[in-house]
Amino acid sequence: MCLLFFLAALALVQCRWPFARDVVPAVLDVRFPSTPETFDPAQAADAASRTLVSLLFSRLTRLSPDGNEVLPELATEWKVSGDGRIYTFFLRQDAVWVDQNGQVVSSLTAADIVWTFRRLCDPATGSADAPLFYVIEGCQAAHTATGTPDLEGVDVRAVDDFTVEFTLTEPAAYFPALLAMPSASPLPHGAIEEGKSEVWTSVDRLLTSGPYTVQTWEPERRLVLVQNDAFFAANDVSVSQVNVHIVPDDVQAVERYDRNALDVVDLAPALAAVARHDKARQPEMRLLAKSCSVFAGFVTVKPPLDYRLVRQALSEAVDREGLVEEVLGGNGLPARHLAPPGVFGAPPADQVGVAPNPEHAQEVLARAGYPGGQGFPPITVVYPQDVVLTAVAQHLARTWEETLGIEVRLEGYEAQTYPQRLDRTLPLEEAPHVWLFRYCTSSPEAYYWLNTAFHCQESPNWSRRVCDAFDTLLEQAAAERDPANRRELYAQAEDALAVEEVAYAPLYHEAQAILVKPWLQLPERRATWWDIARWSLDMTAKQAAQEQ
Repeated sequence: MCLLFFLAALALVQCRWPFARDVVPAVLDVRFPSTPETFDPAQAADAASRTLVSLLFSRLTRLSPDGNEVLPELATEWKVSGDGRIYTFFLRQDAVWVDQNGQVVSSLTAADIVWTFRRLCDPATGSADAPLFYVIEGCQAAHTATGTPDLEGVDVRAVDDFTVEFTLTEPAAYFPALLAMPSASPLPHGAIEEGKSEVWTSVDRLLTSGPYTVQTWEPERRLVLVQNDAFFAANDVSVSQVNVHIVPDDVQAVERYDRNALDVVDLAPALAAVARHDKARQPEMRLLAKSCSVFAGFVTVKPPLDYRLVRQALSEAVDREGLVEEVLGGNGLPARHLAPPGVFGAPPADQVGVAPNPEHAQEVLARAGYPGGQGFPPITVVYPQDVVLTAVAQHLARTWEETLGIEVRLEGYEAQTYPQRLDRTLPLEEAPHVWLFRYCTSSPEAYYWLNTAFHCQESPNWSRRVCDAFDTLLEQAAAERDPANRRELYAQAEDALAVEEVAYAPLYHEAQAILVKPWLQLPERRATWWDIARWSLDMTAKQAAQEQ
């Protein structure tokens, strides 16, 4: 059977070309500020490497551009057992591995997927994303093993050549979204094992399965990707060629953009702050959410923050837009809840979460027994000592002092020792009142954002929360298979944490400013990686601009 599919795929390569190309092939020019660190999906940690991996390798699922849907890619469909712990994926039978020249080498099968996930859970692989997959039975035990890991115990198995089964430790309706991550890209295990080394990532030996193949690779200078005509969804790819220009200098990159030599360029914070006030730039400027959110956590059992009204006053007093403008130069997205745009389950920014309201904050503090801050004891705010978070802490202290009339004491700590200062086992009198934190995760679904940051048992719980409605809603979301219902549960959980319980004050989502030419339609909402295969480019308009 595999041979038949191999021959069918080869025939597609030979006959697709005349019908798949536009009259004017669309060629995209993008800038990476540095050379991608690796071609290896499991080790891709920076945005450039994740984007590159997403172009070269297909995955079982993919996210819609707005992050609201998990769509099939390698998997045509999947089913879940009654207890929610066994996921069975049925694979396309026309997915193939191709070499640098686009020649089909073999079919992509369930055996590749089994090998890939066991490798991902192997500590020797060094994948930063491996903990996200601890929900696979045996993955955590393998990844944290002090001796030889039991990779056979990672419960992924091939039912047949085109059916793969995952057994999970618990119901996890968010699992299909995790499979859309670049790090979850299946690899050609046969070719890699034959090499017995990392040589498989060299361009002349690299086998890929995604929408593009590598035509030219000049480290530190450029990378040219051309459309893979053996890709099962090649007819849906509108950009025929992607020219990646390695341009470390930010000013030089903008100059190339202005000469129409780049279609999209990311802006360093200083340049973005200037561009925001340039009327000519504004129509082409966008902010994409990164995979980090910054917030002020409250130690909810330490007086006077053990009173919910006090926490509410502190949270509502914060002018998020002013903070983003004054401290970040506009390079951020004001936050009312934790999960940033583009994450599955992240509620609309203006519909869920805490709304800034300084006047109401003053009223709330008075109801708590501290009118104008009278009688309010000094509170301690701790923060990790870096340039940005130090400025954020100073802004918070100034805001609370001026708006609420309270005294704030700031304490900065080195990043390495900072978690020790927050440990919930410290005596309460040694704990701070407020802790500033930059929380990052590459998870494409809201579950991990909320669970690992604030769950009463699954997180470090530096707020010393007791299990409440928020935790129950998260557990319900983990078992809820209907996407619309799960999104609603996440929205309720965000409100329960930030509005009802007020366990923290959301501040902002980190963001990447970019400039985009008008002939490029870019649906992205987040900057974690770019799904370039789904972009649309008007090559005629681009050529006209270049000829001017």
